[in-house]
Amino acid sequence: MRIVIVRHSQSIDNITRTISGSETPLSDLGREQAKSFGQNILKMGIRFDAVYSSTFPRASETAIIICNEIGFKDIILEARFREGVADDYTGKCVDDLTKEEKELFDSYLVNVDEKPVGGESITEQRMRHTEAFFEVAENHPETSTILIVGHVGRYTTF
Repeated sequence: MRIVIVRHSQSIDNITRTISGSETPLSDLGREQAKSFGQNILKMGIRFDAVYSSTFPRASETAIIICNEIGFKDIILEARFREGVADDYTGKCVDDLTKEEKELFDSYLVNVDEKPVGGESITEQRMRHTEAFFEVAENHPETSTILIVGHVGRYTTF
């Protein structure tokens, strides 16, 4: 089995250095990045048997654009591939965090079992991602080629 894991394209929050929330859309550059990726996949002759995406718009929009380029229709939205939840920090610009907020936020990278108020720990996210990943692998033949569109960041584990 071949699994291709792709991070969503550039989002508006990436430009503004904002800690992403669930509704962050792609930027114009992000849409072009996704289109270019899809065109490159098409040129390489890679054919996917299934496409999965996080349900967050920046990932699902990336998946839709890629799939439009390669002529693939059925994207499976999977909430377990979402980025980690950092509720107390969501929507805040990284540059606007106080020294204390940044230190606490950064400490969650080291203390993988701790979580921000209203959020989830890195360990919880890893368990969620791992469960979904293995379920995808178990539900397809060994000869399959699968695309997963997700996230990369503080909480992302793949």
